[in-house]
Amino acid sequence: MNISILIDDFLKQNIQSEAEVRSKLIVPLLELLEYPKDFRAEEFPVYGYEGSKALKTKAADFLQFTSNEFDEHRGKSDSEVEWVYKHSLLVFEAKKPKEKILVKGQPVFYSAWTKSVAYMISNGTDIEGYVVNANYSDTCVFSCKVKEIPEKWEELNLLNYNRVLELKKSADVKGKWTNRDIYENYKNAMRVRCTEELCTCVDRSLKEFTYDLNIIKNGESKGYDDILDNTCKIITSEPGGGKSYLMWMLMRDYLSKYNEDEEKIPVILEGRYYGKVFHSIVDGIYEEFKMVLPYVTKELIEKRLREGGFIILFDALDEVEHDYDVLVYNLHQLRRNTDNIIIVTSRMQNYKGDFCTEFVHYSLEPLDDDRVTELLKQYSHGEMQVQIHQIPKQLIEVIRTPLFLKMFVSISKKDNQYKIPSNHAALFQEYITEKMKALSCSLYDENVMKSVLGEYAMYSYENGDSTEQFFEILDNACVGLNKTNMYEKIWKTGLMADGLQGIKFCHKALEEFFIAVELSTWSKVQLISWLDSNVLKERYNEVICYLTGIISNQQKQNYVLDYLETHHLQLFIKALESRRNFDIIEIDLDSEYAQSYYAQILKTYDTIVQTYFYKIRHVFDGYNIQGAGKVCIRGDMSFAQKSISMIIYNGTPEAKNLDVTVSAENGMHMVTADGATIPINSSVFSIGVLHERYYNLELLSYGFDSSREIAVDIIKNQIKVALDQKSVFDIDIDVLLVERTEKELKKLRNEREIRKDIRDLSLYVDDISSVISKVTESGIFNQDVDRIITFCKVLKLRMNNAENFLDVKADLTLEPGRHSYWFDELYSDEQLVRKIERILTLSNEAVQTITTDIIPVLSTVRPVTRLIGVVHRKGKFSGVSYIRVEVRKDEDTAPIIEFREDDIQTYPNLDSYYVDKLKQIGKSENSVLGSNSSVLHLYFGDDVFHDLIYGEIKEAFVSLLGKL
Repeated sequence: MNISILIDDFLKQNIQSEAEVRSKLIVPLLELLEYPKDFRAEEFPVYGYEGSKALKTKAADFLQFTSNEFDEHRGKSDSEVEWVYKHSLLVFEAKKPKEKILVKGQPVFYSAWTKSVAYMISNGTDIEGYVVNANYSDTCVFSCKVKEIPEKWEELNLLNYNRVLELKKSADVKGKWTNRDIYENYKNAMRVRCTEELCTCVDRSLKEFTYDLNIIKNGESKGYDDILDNTCKIITSEPGGGKSYLMWMLMRDYLSKYNEDEEKIPVILEGRYYGKVFHSIVDGIYEEFKMVLPYVTKELIEKRLREGGFIILFDALDEVEHDYDVLVYNLHQLRRNTDNIIIVTSRMQNYKGDFCTEFVHYSLEPLDDDRVTELLKQYSHGEMQVQIHQIPKQLIEVIRTPLFLKMFVSISKKDNQYKIPSNHAALFQEYITEKMKALSCSLYDENVMKSVLGEYAMYSYENGDSTEQFFEILDNACVGLNKTNMYEKIWKTGLMADGLQGIKFCHKALEEFFIAVELSTWSKVQLISWLDSNVLKERYNEVICYLTGIISNQQKQNYVLDYLETHHLQLFIKALESRRNFDIIEIDLDSEYAQSYYAQILKTYDTIVQTYFYKIRHVFDGYNIQGAGKVCIRGDMSFAQKSISMIIYNGTPEAKNLDVTVSAENGMHMVTADGATIPINSSVFSIGVLHERYYNLELLSYGFDSSREIAVDIIKNQIKVALDQKSVFDIDIDVLLVERTEKELKKLRNEREIRKDIRDLSLYVDDISSVISKVTESGIFNQDVDRIITFCKVLKLRMNNAENFLDVKADLTLEPGRHSYWFDELYSDEQLVRKIERILTLSNEAVQTITTDIIPVLSTVRPVTRLIGVVHRKGKFSGVSYIRVEVRKDEDTAPIIEFREDDIQTYPNLDSYYVDKLKQIGKSENSVLGSNSSVLHLYFGDDVFHDLIYGEIKEAFVSLLGKL
């Protein structure tokens, strides 16, 4: 009998009793699952015990055996019970139609006391099937409505007679993972899947191409073979950089490398399913194995995991949404306590540094110029023979990623004309448009398909993949259309595939792109509401960048960019790089356009400075330390030269914000020896305290829709200048002001004309009042003296003496007759530790103050840290090494520094010293953000605090704004 016919006939009947469920559903279902009729017992007695006390005997509705001798073994004798244990396969429990299925009830009891390896239960409406696990909750193989059995038949068939019999045989062999033939089944299945996955790039229709991966380890270029070793690794790259492709290459080659059954078994786990389909590493491996090896149990998997029998390829750590910290901890435990090989991948911008200590860090870097041109030629079969300077600047950064390079080649040359997308979003749009054309889609069909994919992307990104939800969205969108035909077209695009949860997008970047497609159709009110909920969620960063590249309405794009300007500076900078730049037609290029252009520069400039850098606004053109006046721009724009110039200055309250002219000539040029002129990208000239800035918009590939980018460039330039001068925070940060004052005093002491009584003037020996008095009475009057007095008066408001903010001095003296010494020779080991501890303590506190109180936006890229490290001495190889540990704001941040004769390891494995210290402060290796090592003499300069503090703040600014 066919399963569909059986279920149709059953559903047509008015089932009222348990007996009908048994006879009309369970019996024929067992026959279709190929369980021998002669091996089936009904109302079979099951005996259980609580300690030594016998429980009431119960009868199992159906019990399938491996033999027909069950009637001879219905008693309680040891031999009869032993026979049942050896031959029982499956329990099937029937319920009345209105009775609830209670999985934890009778079927669990029956399987426990007969040692059956599987059980099923049904009330005629619902049906469920389980595999018994000794040490875990039993594994649900299927759970559905009876009416859904035909479409779920593949799942039900996992519990057919032959497979459950194999499971029973496997359970009888204690401690054995599997046999050679069955392991070969898994290997063969995975070889096929590897071929399929390696033929899938962004979608199923792209044929396999060789990712020319630019593999970097510790700054050194590495080959693919270097990864095929026995070390644990974290591999990062940009979106589309080849992480998943690399994982399937590793799977393929590990399958070939490990041939014997007792050797390691490679398995790929996808981060997108963690916390949804599986909740632990054991669960994940089980989910990957159960379709190919239905007999396997979680107990066997855990046993092999403890024995180090797996290569765990965990792809897309950045896609994990639930219990992330638990996962990271468990992966570290596996690395530390077992011999399993663990390889993890993550998007570079989402990687939190959780594997910096025990895992070797590899990165897949963007392709260099030579590889881009070589691969363009290779992928296009010789048709695209171009030089790097022939590729537009806005495109070159897009196609440095292998995935996007391949996509570009596939859509670029049509009718002997190259299509030049300006960003990732434009590349996706062109790529998908070409796919729609290949399917001969009408414009209406194309819009419907994009609408379906956009709405489904919104759903699946938040809730996980769901075939049911996909078809519901398709049904709602296809009113009056042929739904089957529309589904076939969507599937033929190759953008979708089958996943563990249901229909999925072939690549995360596609899913993110289609979310942006859907958002681009929303109104301003809807967009702002969505941004309010999601702009601070890191997982939506790429979506928002795609959105600014997709939106074809400039006013709507401005809504998004204006919002990002005031809510998420780092994402605003990134979105500018990926946004659509709108073409400006010549008819619009007039003085009114120039006014609006400079008005947008001023708006963006002032908004960013006032919102994020208000406490240091005086370092930016147009502001003063008193906060008086207003920021103004005097500018000139040349449409003919495609260049602009401007001066941003602090005007009077009555001054015009904008003073803009339009001229025929503008821009800056270099003049060669023969008199020829060469235009330059940009330049800055100082005119007193003012700065005149020039930009060649054509050379910069900005175009006339570039006012926000220009404003950001001006801000970044001024931040770099201020940080390079190392003075902007000196008044606000005590340790910086003390160090600068002491440096000014040293310069004063070294002047020849100085009086003898103040040649030892120093904050090390004098209190602040004494310094002020002595300098005032010195008889010297110049700017340096005025500066010292001013600094000391500021310090006097905060402290009486500066001893807590001064470097630690040496505690040893030279032997008689010696006049020179090595820089650290006058420090005992204990004093040297105190010195380094003081420097790191004050520097860390200063950085913390700057990033939380003065420029709070920096705290988004620079968390609160505590340093644990050592000072080691070995002549010129002496140095300081430490790890940075993330802590909460309310936790102790004082560094822990000890002396060692030799340096100790921080990478790739933490020395036991660090592990012990982490435990002492209640932290684990998951909290380690990174490590640092430097030579000792860097801690002995006059500007040690300035160098350390401004250096770290500059790194934070680079993380926030990009290269300065």
